Amino acid sequence: MSDIIDDLENYLEFQIRIGFKQIALPQNNWSPPIPEPESVQTTDVVFSQKDDDLTALGEDDPITSSKAANIPYCGSAHNIIRPNGINSERKPIDGTSELSSRAFDYKDKEALLENIRLEIGDCVRCPLHEGRRNIVFGEGNPYTELMFIGEGPGADEDREGRPFVGRAGQLLDKMIAAMTLRRSDVYIANIVKCRPPQNRNPLPVEIKTCGAFLEAQIRVIEPKVIIALGRVAAHTMLETKEPITSLRGKFRQRSGIDVMPTYHPAYLLRGGKDRRPKVEAWSDLQQVMSYLNLHV
Repeated sequence: MSDIIDDLENYLEFQIRIGFKQIALPQNNWSPPIPEPESVQTTDVVFSQKDDDLTALGEDDPITSSKAANIPYCGSAHNIIRPNGINSERKPIDGTSELSSRAFDYKDKEALLENIRLEIGDCVRCPLHEGRRNIVFGEGNPYTELMFIGEGPGADEDREGRPFVGRAGQLLDKMIAAMTLRRSDVYIANIVKCRPPQNRNPLPVEIKTCGAFLEAQIRVIEPKVIIALGRVAAHTMLETKEPITSLRGKFRQRSGIDVMPTYHPAYLLRGGKDRRPKVEAWSDLQQVMSYLNLHV
């Protein structure tokens, strides 16, 4: 863990400053619809745009503290987090198939995602299966209003079978925390579910092969907002070739879902002293927070 933190200190401009003893996240495994304001208490959590290091926060650091180590991640084959207090009367988004044309209860969404995972099986539908260790299906709260979609698994993800668990995942966790959420409050998936060789960009045939399964996940989860992490995710979600620098910062519509493209955490880690991408990424997250009535 100390090596990860040292790396983050060298690369990150994001910094969480906390004025209380702990990050006050939405209580009772919060899940959408957004609770009434009095039921969600938060502290001011901001990213600094001035400092290049990550302040040592001790027990208050959401990455290094013992509190963070106790945050649950997964339970079933597809790592569903079971939240409390779900409103089963949530209305479906427009423009979706019959699969998402009604409100789901716990059993419905869990069973539907499990069926998707079972349908994938030990997939050999495209060449990516030849070098993979594990299929990375996705994980999180299937009742969330916020879904993150990245490009594809890396070496760490391929080894563990979970999305965003390497250095980029550490940064994504911190970005989610700065939005006053926990990783278990959102759902995280990728465009492709097997690691491309040498972390190359997935090929069109690979994206198309996995696309049906990702689309089925989206229809079950019914997110209000998708944050597309990086160029590949943004291009796939929005069916465009527009540069990510032009796409980011503006909500785009996809089948009734608002999509916010932003930079991939791995790109931000490679950014060195260039502050601009990090400042812009934080601005993108703030827009999503405002849209979802999260504490800004």
